[in-house]
Amino acid sequence: MSSFSEKINKETKQFKVASWGEKASILSFVFLALFFFDCSLLGGGKILAVGPLTSRMALAGLAICFSLPEIFKNFKKWITHPINLMVIAFVLYFSFSAVRGYLANNRMDVLISDVKGFMWLVLVPVVMAVVNSKKRFETLLTVIAVGSVCQAIFVICLNWFCAIVPDGINYVYYPVMNSSIGTISNISHIVFRIFMKSSPYMALTCGIAIYRQIKEEKVSFKYVAIFVLCAFALLLSFTRSIYGCIFVVLGSAIALIVLLHKDKLKLMLKYFCITLAVFLAFTYVQEFAFKANYMNFAISRTFNVKIVNSPVVKFRYIVEGWLSGSGAGSGDMGELEELEQEKYLSITDESDNIRAKTKADLRALIAKNPIIGNGLGASAASREDGLDEYFYLDVLARMGIIGLILYILPFAYLTFKLFLKRELFAKFTDANGAMCGMLGFWAVSWFNPWMNAVLGIACYALCCSVLPIIKDNESKGDF
Repeated sequence: MSSFSEKINKETKQFKVASWGEKASILSFVFLALFFFDCSLLGGGKILAVGPLTSRMALAGLAICFSLPEIFKNFKKWITHPINLMVIAFVLYFSFSAVRGYLANNRMDVLISDVKGFMWLVLVPVVMAVVNSKKRFETLLTVIAVGSVCQAIFVICLNWFCAIVPDGINYVYYPVMNSSIGTISNISHIVFRIFMKSSPYMALTCGIAIYRQIKEEKVSFKYVAIFVLCAFALLLSFTRSIYGCIFVVLGSAIALIVLLHKDKLKLMLKYFCITLAVFLAFTYVQEFAFKANYMNFAISRTFNVKIVNSPVVKFRYIVEGWLSGSGAGSGDMGELEELEQEKYLSITDESDNIRAKTKADLRALIAKNPIIGNGLGASAASREDGLDEYFYLDVLARMGIIGLILYILPFAYLTFKLFLKRELFAKFTDANGAMCGMLGFWAVSWFNPWMNAVLGIACYALCCSVLPIIKDNESKGDF
């Protein structure tokens, strides 16, 4: 605690003697940190809101305002940076698509939603200008990790409450739904689906934990615990795209370790083995306690296979039979539980049918104008709410191949340049974790609109700051 106080006092003294431009940069960074904490913790961002103004919008607005002195001080540097030039090119094309959509009488509510989503690209030059040091970048990742772990603990506690308290879901359903942090539903009277809207940030935090572990000399239980808490909270989402997201993060993290950190292979193998063991133990203890097939239901929903009891839940039923004096029993789940879970899987099938129709409609739109798209506001005819969900198909339908290429181009450029500077990139381990998390966002956006909204674009902006930081540190010899 004393070291923390000393650090605060040191930062306060430095702030007092800083120039007004430096003070503005510091304040912008503080508001960015609060903004990313909001993103990683509060899902839809509507818990703290006054009318249409949310806390997230206010924090971003303050960060943008205080970043202006830093941007104008090095205006030529930032305006001519390849990433910012690519973002400007996309914004110009986006504006062209907005005009086309308006003239074509496309759905105005969808067009406005498109504009509101992509307007967050203003964060790219802001983050690149303000997050101008390795220390600031690492601080933001710490903030994201803290927010995500808090969210994971909230999800786990929510699950315990619903599992322990009779009809507990009735007490928490409306507060969760009305707050826009996520959704909660009962798969059965034992198993509950808890989906947080900022779930990809928990997957990103798994990547952060892996690459913070790389800097240690031995396995740190802290990073094991962070990974396990976030991974288990994601398991409870029972959402296939989220499972894909965390597997992409994990797979890309392992690939980067093999490519860039061969000297740490032994340590990381030990870390992954311990983390897997702790995750399974943490999961199976709860499965036994609540008679809940978390792992098996996740497998059933993902791969559309028959629901069966896990060995742990079977053992729980057998133990109950012994204690009741009715004998060991078969270990099979109760008839009610089986019916409830099968009913939920049938709801999944209905949802898949709706999604299939949406995809077919979007592909038909794409076929009309595959190169330049049909303008903003174009949407699947079968979706009355205009929420098409499929990011890549949405962009292709509205802005065509040109629009999609222009949007992905900054990330492609960033990845290529980092590959060329892989020796320096390897030393910037937190950036390794962030890039793996970003790949998770790209993957999950196949099924959900994360990359054309604030949560995905904020992560995009943060990753874009990696290249200038590496370049500046390379010139100073800090790496």
